[in-house]
Amino acid sequence: MNNIFENTGELSFYLGIAFILLALAGVIVAFIVMLRNSLSDGNLDKLISLFKWLIVTVALVVGATIITDGFKERDQDVQELAVFEKYVDTITAANGIEKRWLLAEYFSKVAPPGELRKSWEAYRLEIKPSLDEYKANKAKLSTLESIEKPTTSEKQKIAELQDKTEVLEQSLIEKDEPQEWLIIAGGDSTIREAKFEVAKAKKLNFDAVIYKKGNMFRMVIPGFTTKTDAVTRLPEIKTSIDSGSYIVKLNTWCREPKAEKEYLVCK
Repeated sequence: MNNIFENTGELSFYLGIAFILLALAGVIVAFIVMLRNSLSDGNLDKLISLFKWLIVTVALVVGATIITDGFKERDQDVQELAVFEKYVDTITAANGIEKRWLLAEYFSKVAPPGELRKSWEAYRLEIKPSLDEYKANKAKLSTLESIEKPTTSEKQKIAELQDKTEVLEQSLIEKDEPQEWLIIAGGDSTIREAKFEVAKAKKLNFDAVIYKKGNMFRMVIPGFTTKTDAVTRLPEIKTSIDSGSYIVKLNTWCREPKAEKEYLVCK
């Protein structure tokens, strides 16, 4: 029945309409019969009694149906809440877009019919583009990393793809700490090249620092307290410094950065 009606309230509505139509049909038939036999006093009394009986019967049936379906709807809500509470830790601790996709696909099929299942279906559709992008980036990254002697531009692309895939491999749970957003505006294989890029950025009035992540030195524009602030500055940085610049969140992109003499090192 849940495949036909959205919820039990809608079922109650249609049942009520059906009972009322049946009652009206019965009254019309009775009225026609009475007219054909003429409305004597006795027949009029019978018609009034019939009307009363139909009204009371319809009211009782519709009322009982609404009450029963109300209890069913409440039980359905309780089941949905129980499912959510049982698996909430598993859901929020899922590391990575691939695991979240598998959970969304699973619960969109097995969750109790109702708003919970609809929410999972909507979430599955919401994260599908991110999953597709993640898989495409992983494939590109695998190809680039297989190159024996990558060029500088290829190294920069490797660093960019590593950052983008790492963000989608993080858990949904984050530490309760102040957030900072960064704009990654380039990557170099040597500290000398990175320092040269930072000097150019500072001439353009951008505060820039160097982060070492893996074997790459990233030129970073820091200090954005909200993602909106970073998004606002991104077009300018793309135009002035590096067209491949992109935004990351500090505490997921670089955990516990340690200050060295000329740069910060990500663990």
